[in-house]
Amino acid sequence: MGKKPLSRFLSQDLQLAMKAFFGARFALCIVLLCIEQVAAQSCSLEKLQAKTTEIEHELLPRMGAVRLHRLEELEDDVFVRRAGSNSVESPFLVYQVEQRRFYLKDGEVVENVTAGAFSRYVGISRDAESVYRLAGFPDAEDSFKRLVADYHLPPPHNASDAQSRALFCARVVFGQEPQQWILDEAQAHMRVSDRLSDHGKDVSSQTTRWWRDFRRNHPNGNLNLTTTSAADGTFLTRLPLLWAPVESDIQPEIRELQIQVNRDGSCHRAGG
Repeated sequence: MGKKPLSRFLSQDLQLAMKAFFGARFALCIVLLCIEQVAAQSCSLEKLQAKTTEIEHELLPRMGAVRLHRLEELEDDVFVRRAGSNSVESPFLVYQVEQRRFYLKDGEVVENVTAGAFSRYVGISRDAESVYRLAGFPDAEDSFKRLVADYHLPPPHNASDAQSRALFCARVVFGQEPQQWILDEAQAHMRVSDRLSDHGKDVSSQTTRWWRDFRRNHPNGNLNLTTTSAADGTFLTRLPLLWAPVESDIQPEIRELQIQVNRDGSCHRAGG
């Protein structure tokens, strides 16, 4: 005689009770799993907060009071979801170091006289175990190279990829903000005109004179953003920049930032 299912020997009430028990047990497991995930996330956020506070305190003697402001759009510029990964979040966070205009020191309000003078960036891993001191810090190139290796950032496959990486490095590794970038000659004219206008000059005549002097000194100057490839697999991006000291009557200049994007995706400042 074949074996009969256990359910035939149990009362209906007992069967319902067992179903309720196992259902409650499953629900409890789900709740505990959610609590564990929330606790882990909370712990991670606390560690990140502690790390940013530590860095802010470290910079106090050199820069006065600062805050670390996260810029998620910069993380999106270099992070690409890898095959087999269920996460769409960047494994590291990018922060811009911002000087506070006013802060308290020994109970007195102190003003940062150098506020906004420099661009500094810091990368921090999500577990707060790794810190990458980038633009504005010594060895920024080496720190970025380490970040590229730690997170397997994709290397450039063509000039377009390399140019995108170079522009990321222009800001995050070399501290040149987009407000300084010149992508073509039309933009160069606009930036020079705006700069002269900010200082209350006769914009039309001053701009005409400025461009006449510039072309006399740089007859073959190329004011377009360009990226070229080399036989060794590297790429060179030439990014013209408007150099004009803040709150100064010094005439604006156009300089060039040359960024070599290496085969591994790291960046190097070329051309001296």
